[in-house]
Amino acid sequence: KLEAGMAAKEEHRAHTILIVEDDQGLAELIADALRLNGNICEISLNGGQALAWLGANHADLVLLDYSLPDMKGDAFVVAMQASAGAAPFVVITGHGDERIAVQMMKAGARDYLTKDISLLERLPVAVQRALDDIATTRLLEKTEGLLEESERLLSDIITFLPDATVVIDIEGRVIAWNRAMEEMTGVQAAQILGRGNYEYALPFYGERRPILVDLVLRPRDTLGKTYQTITWSGDILIAETTVPVLKGRPVHLWGMARALRDAQGNRVGAIEAIRDITARKQAEDEVLRLNAFYMNILNGIVNGVWVSDRDYVITYVNRGMAAIMDVPEQDLLGMNILEHLQPETRQAFMPLLAEAQTTLKPVAFESVPLLTNTRRQTFQSGWLIPLVKDGRFNGMICTTDDITARKQAEDERELLQTQ
Repeated sequence: KLEAGMAAKEEHRAHTILIVEDDQGLAELIADALRLNGNICEISLNGGQALAWLGANHADLVLLDYSLPDMKGDAFVVAMQASAGAAPFVVITGHGDERIAVQMMKAGARDYLTKDISLLERLPVAVQRALDDIATTRLLEKTEGLLEESERLLSDIITFLPDATVVIDIEGRVIAWNRAMEEMTGVQAAQILGRGNYEYALPFYGERRPILVDLVLRPRDTLGKTYQTITWSGDILIAETTVPVLKGRPVHLWGMARALRDAQGNRVGAIEAIRDITARKQAEDEVLRLNAFYMNILNGIVNGVWVSDRDYVITYVNRGMAAIMDVPEQDLLGMNILEHLQPETRQAFMPLLAEAQTTLKPVAFESVPLLTNTRRQTFQSGWLIPLVKDGRFNGMICTTDDITARKQAEDERELLQTQ
């Protein structure tokens, strides 16, 4: 679109042509021929006059007679190119001066014409061809400038990405190694840019080997066991692994890689972002350790404990609760506690649940009847402790103590006292 728009704009624009010719009659004939195509023509009768005009004006093209009264064409070109008014040019030579024409082409002339009887016939075509070539050159220069600017922008973006990032081409050579990667590995970009043969793996593994940025370019069934965990998410390859020594210490790394493609969809390289998640991994391991520790404690007590979400679906239950209910632990998980309460239990329990959920404060319960799965009548005492998130009810913890034996003993004592 850019090329088409610029080309159309160039095609319809009136071009200014400076005719440098000491024969005024011929110069006027040339100007008349070129004006027929909508060009604006200016005439200078010698080199000095032309240089002065170019110093104050812009010309899209200069038609230069090689033999001028005050200087030769080559001297004019040198003087013109040294000034701010330099312009592309076409040389007109005398008949038989082809050697000079070749010399001027080497000096930058777009074309050359000889002064013969067909000059005025050939001139408009040659001038238009030169203007088209100039337009194409300018278009290419602008396009290259835009590409360079785009590359600089992309380079800056990659350079300042917070994650350590490496980009390789299809041959496995490093074409980007950002600041975060320099900090992670201690290897400067200047040391590794342009290098291949898996050199980018050395800071991580101490050996040349494929890493995620290489594996993403390979068939999916050839990944092998190169990482502790590795999986595809669409066209993105994600992995985690522990590196024994990186800058003198073991680290746990998370990475994601993706193939890079050109406009036709061909693979041209790959990019990988790497993140040091050692602290997060240590925190996760500590959470797992503490969970296991507290689960062991909860499973070691005789009291029952269940935890539910905001809809009262049980998400955790300990062995004590399973024993009280006469139901295996796995059968209680996922059960909605409200749907499995017996009428007598529901009557006593529902107001207590509503109070805890509404006030967001713990509520005690005492001697609540509970009929177990084996139709055994029990009595329970304990606490309902609401889980709160962002000031709202988010679930419930229930701790319960089976007081059936105590209740029976109290009932028997009351009966004896009454008797």
